[in-house]
Amino acid sequence: MNPVKRPTSFSLLSLLSLLAGCITIDRVDQPSTARAGQTITITVQLEIRQSKDNPADRIYFGFLVPRDWNASANTTVTFSSDRGGGKMTLVPPGTTAMKGNSEWPALLQGRFGIGANLVKDMEWVTFQTNATYPAINGGPPVKATIKLVTRTGTKNEIVRLGYYATAEDAIDPVDHPFYSQDLTIVDGKGQLLAFSHPQTAAITPVNCIDNDYLTMTFDGNARLTPLASAPVLYLQATAYTSDHQLIKVTEHNRATRLAPIGNNKWRIQIWPRSFFHLKEDQSLSKMDYYFTNPAGEKVGYDPSGTPFQFEFSGQ
Repeated sequence: MNPVKRPTSFSLLSLLSLLAGCITIDRVDQPSTARAGQTITITVQLEIRQSKDNPADRIYFGFLVPRDWNASANTTVTFSSDRGGGKMTLVPPGTTAMKGNSEWPALLQGRFGIGANLVKDMEWVTFQTNATYPAINGGPPVKATIKLVTRTGTKNEIVRLGYYATAEDAIDPVDHPFYSQDLTIVDGKGQLLAFSHPQTAAITPVNCIDNDYLTMTFDGNARLTPLASAPVLYLQATAYTSDHQLIKVTEHNRATRLAPIGNNKWRIQIWPRSFFHLKEDQSLSKMDYYFTNPAGEKVGYDPSGTPFQFEFSGQ
């Protein structure tokens, strides 16, 4: 197993302005590498400057993370400061921000998306301080620390986590979250999923069964391949069934042909049950695949010839 590297520190360049004051994320300490399923600790250093009196201030905190981490169930958060501290818990479902316009996770997702990442299988998990704290207009800055103890997911990944903090029931238009540098998860399942880097091949949705429609894309700009100037591309795939059968699709035809979407990128949508002509009692556990041109040159996960691989979720 690869060792976990020492935490790397980051600096936030933009100020998070609030209607009630300002919260600056001064520093985030998180590992740059961790193992799949490992419990890690992350600390977020804040400075809070208050611009109006509030006898019952509450801190809200957003954490952008891959869905496979199941962070809402696997994360504990605490808040400490020179004006008090205690536990932070998940913002209760149905709690709205922006004067009732949106629930907190949806608000952060709609305003900030997935930040510096490209794979959309991420979510904002939101927490709030259980206690409230008095704030005084023009009072001295409050130093605070948010500590997260969370567990990584089961997959090999590279991702840039996101952090957001506010002390107001709103998001100011100038607000921006802080995104970490790459966090690499090793010793997990499957091929490396690079959330924060262009991928030669990608499938959406990331988690699906064989009865879902899959959109598969090929990015000819992600790395140099023999298909860089191909006028036509096809999908070549092998399916692994629950009854231990292999089903190969190698034909160059309309069903396997990718559509160009511009800028040397291609896409195909398939319904796996139909694409692989599954019987009623068959299901798929995984799929290996390549992209190929009419001359038979093919591109897989790496230059050694390893195919791209995709594992189907349980039924």
